[in-house]
Amino acid sequence: MGQYTRMTRAWLQERYRRTSDDGVYCAHQPIYGLGNPWTEPNHLPRMARTYRILRVLNRLRFDSLLDVGGAEGTLCRLVRDLFGADATSGDLSPEAGLRAWDLFEVPAVAFDSMRLPFADGAFDFVLCSEVIEHVEWPVESLLELERVARCAVLVTSEEVESDPGIHAEHLRERVDLPHAERNLFHPGDFELLFGDGIELAAEFVGEAPAEPVERGEAEAWIRKATDFEGSGEGGLGAVILHRKLKGLECAPKRSDEEILRALMGPMAEPVGVVRRERASEHGLNLSRLRCPLSGSALQRVDGHLTSADGVHSYAIEGEVPSLFDERALDPSRAQLHEQLERRWPGQGKRIRQTLELRRRFELVDASSQSDWDFGEQAQRELWRTNDQLEPIDGDAFHWRVNGDDPWLVSPMLLLPEGGVDRMQIRMRVHNPDYPVDAGQGQLRWLGEGDLSFDEANCLTFA
Repeated sequence: MGQYTRMTRAWLQERYRRTSDDGVYCAHQPIYGLGNPWTEPNHLPRMARTYRILRVLNRLRFDSLLDVGGAEGTLCRLVRDLFGADATSGDLSPEAGLRAWDLFEVPAVAFDSMRLPFADGAFDFVLCSEVIEHVEWPVESLLELERVARCAVLVTSEEVESDPGIHAEHLRERVDLPHAERNLFHPGDFELLFGDGIELAAEFVGEAPAEPVERGEAEAWIRKATDFEGSGEGGLGAVILHRKLKGLECAPKRSDEEILRALMGPMAEPVGVVRRERASEHGLNLSRLRCPLSGSALQRVDGHLTSADGVHSYAIEGEVPSLFDERALDPSRAQLHEQLERRWPGQGKRIRQTLELRRRFELVDASSQSDWDFGEQAQRELWRTNDQLEPIDGDAFHWRVNGDDPWLVSPMLLLPEGGVDRMQIRMRVHNPDYPVDAGQGQLRWLGEGDLSFDEANCLTFA
């Protein structure tokens, strides 16, 4: 497991423990109803995306579903209650899985998406919504979605773009902050990995009205924003449906009004981070599980899940198994090559293109470098600026400032044992209208589990 994945897991652990000043769990999705302040903002786009997903599922035949990156289990709860399916939530964060059970009694597993701990075809339907842009190894993760799905895969992401200029800019500016948008996809990437015949459409079209809004206005906008055919001109992101089997279509199981009503109404009472009383088993089908490293079956032994060969053991917290090993090495290019040759025999061109796609997504993991020379282009390329710094041609970092909060972010750094107690910065600031010491600079840092840059981790200098 790479440093980026470890840091993201720590970040997610803190995120799914977060509560308001009143002690109410701060939800990722608007589970307390439209406009409730104890959830992340932008309720309407989130609801429109979920409505779009549910309408796709409403017209397909399936009995089981896995939501990869399922957070607190909201989509699984809706799929179970609307369609009667056996729904399982999975996330990199065990804490997210605890919320899924505590809030909705949705069974959950913690895993790394590049090594899904399930048998081939373990679920009829595999869903992965607004996750794949964040993962460290997106090619391996997408192939894993396809492996554990028996009937179909549905992926959504805002980070899908066909303009090569935007791709080039993203490659220059991406950064490995925890849970960052590391990956930007071309529509052809999904055709390469899933094969011909995928269906691709926008998530929704049009700009959402400013919140807060009345429920009637919200419902009207969601209907309008998701009512289009084809790709949806000017729409946001993409919904990618990959059918592995034919004949999945069926008559709608629910009306659009029933789906919208279930989505808009409060799904949970605003409560703190609680632990619901539960039986020793809460619906998790152990027969589907496999050791993510050996592929062998798992059995429960003394509060752990242990591989059949006895080599690997995984902890269970509150009935949420953590099926990953931090010590496991990241997948190599050679391992992916071998896997692809088994999966696609005789398809040399497709294999070469997939390996090139993997190379495009690779990002240097955390650096132990302690001295940076911005006169060297290779070192400059690992740092990122915001849009308040306009680059000026030259051999070093050289910008014109156009705002009052310009910043520069380093790659993820591995500090020496015990950390550091001194940092030296050499910079030149030129503005003939102000004395040289008129401004103020800040040094900020994120540590493992920190959710954002804040004043607690900050030093100020003239």
